[in-house]
Amino acid sequence: MTLLLLFACKPTADLVITVPEDQADAFADFVLFLDDDRVALHIDGEPGGRAGVTEIAVVAGPPCAECFSLSAEEGGKSGTITVAAGDLLGAQYGAAAALEAMGWRFWHPADPLAPEEIAAVDALPEPLPEGTQSPAVARRGVHLHTIHPIEGLEALWMSDDDAEARRIMDWLIKNRGNHLQWVGLDDISGDAAVLAAWQARTAGHIKNAHRRGITAGVGLQLYGASNLQRGFDLVDQPGAGEEAQIAERLGQLTDGLDWDVLNLSFGEFSGQEPQDFIDGMNRAYAGMQAAIPGVDVPATIHVGDYPDLRVEYGGEELLYYFLVKYADPGIRPWVHTVMYYDLYEDAGGAYLHEDFSEHRAFLEERVQAGQPVGYFPESAYWVAFDNPVPLYNPLYARSRLLDLARLPGLADHVVFSSGWEWGYWQGDLASLRGAWGMYGLTEAEKEAFTQGGAPDPETEPAADAARTAAFFDDMYAPLGETGAALARAAAEVAEIQHRRLLLGRLAPWMAGRDAFMDAGDGQGVIAQPDRATEAEILAMDAAARAALLSGTVEPLEAMAGELEAVLAAIPAASGAEVSGLTATGARAVAEVRDGVEVDAA
Repeated sequence: MTLLLLFACKPTADLVITVPEDQADAFADFVLFLDDDRVALHIDGEPGGRAGVTEIAVVAGPPCAECFSLSAEEGGKSGTITVAAGDLLGAQYGAAAALEAMGWRFWHPADPLAPEEIAAVDALPEPLPEGTQSPAVARRGVHLHTIHPIEGLEALWMSDDDAEARRIMDWLIKNRGNHLQWVGLDDISGDAAVLAAWQARTAGHIKNAHRRGITAGVGLQLYGASNLQRGFDLVDQPGAGEEAQIAERLGQLTDGLDWDVLNLSFGEFSGQEPQDFIDGMNRAYAGMQAAIPGVDVPATIHVGDYPDLRVEYGGEELLYYFLVKYADPGIRPWVHTVMYYDLYEDAGGAYLHEDFSEHRAFLEERVQAGQPVGYFPESAYWVAFDNPVPLYNPLYARSRLLDLARLPGLADHVVFSSGWEWGYWQGDLASLRGAWGMYGLTEAEKEAFTQGGAPDPETEPAADAARTAAFFDDMYAPLGETGAALARAAAEVAEIQHRRLLLGRLAPWMAGRDAFMDAGDGQGVIAQPDRATEAEILAMDAAARAALLSGTVEPLEAMAGELEAVLAAIPAASGAEVSGLTATGARAVAEVRDGVEVDAA
């Protein structure tokens, strides 16, 4: 409470956020992670009446989950924005929306954008949203793939200081999310002291999530045999004794830990016999329910169109991962796709898929039947393809918004995040805010879905481009003309990448390639879309080389020219062109400019 009293008593605040006493604990972090001494928290007082201070006042609203409405009242010198909220999350979402109307943006978790001046209510730089605001998708979350060395690994798995984990939760909430999960690692299995320390840290993370009103989950794998990295798994020796192995491992992962979600996955590139796989899933599900009664258990439907991953079961031929639908009905399928590909267009040969139509059909069938299902796409792909290359790929934002527009009625949308370098936070923001319902369906799309039809393929690309542009316009709006230039640049790069990398299949020539990719290629294991090796190019005859020049090299040269034209329109990263911007705003300019320059190079 000392921290709260410090907030409440600060005499120099220009903005006061007034909340009921039962929301004080959650809003302490909400205000703390604004990193702004001009903002204070006022607890359990009557809203209004503070002369010269702008106020955001949280009051009880309609009893609807996660909803809010905003209203403005001029008064005194600066006035009050009232947040009428249905619950704790609605209150935080509404306060975040009010701050956004004042010029805040919650971009990268470590770097929120604050306005230079706090506006009076009668001079807000952006309009307040009208009417009651409520989510389009019930579960909107981020899965931090902490099996990779990303920011969330230190924050959520390794550090004894919970500040960065709390900051990540705060960022998620301010962008309208309600679920955070991360991947379990196997370092806790072999040392009792390591396990005990991890359990204590993790209990704190789950408690912090719950006091903010969000759910917490952990990812784990079923079989060690298909665990290609160092994830936490349940079964090392399939067959007899699986129940005992599962019980022991789940004890490590769940004792004293009130997880809301245990996300079960199955590795990549290899699988069990169909009935063994189904039986194993059911044993794992039963063990999870015994460990945490009522826990939600999604199971990941991965990708990989390899001959040995296609099986026959129940009178149908299907991809191994779709056997999830034959397991205990309490298991909720989460359909995964990879990289920046979407469910409706070309997949370029990623994991040998020409497209993800099989995954789309399963999703659509479950949504239309009212059966539990979730979508679990990516916002970056760690392994060689883009993030560590590095590349700036706003195409991710376009693809995530495209899929959301075509899946009305979706229950869960959790984005698979591989970190926030090189603009990859933008894909996470598009996913969270798009799942809330921003940048959503056009009137023509709503009519098409209402009538049970698909969007018009002739007009839909324009709608997808408009959605992407609206997202970037909203993101950079507080930066004025500079922000408008950044938004245009990001949206134009997304369209160039969509046309060239996705539809034109140039993706493998922009992606990285390393020894692991080559080793897999030699064994017929293809993850990212494949390209010809140096040896294969040298062995080509004249006709094949001519085709490579016309079909690959020349389009890549054209793409470079298109990106250079975008780059020329972006303000310089420093100097007079960005005068008046805060340090965060200047970094935003530099990040986009550097990203486009790297792409062009």
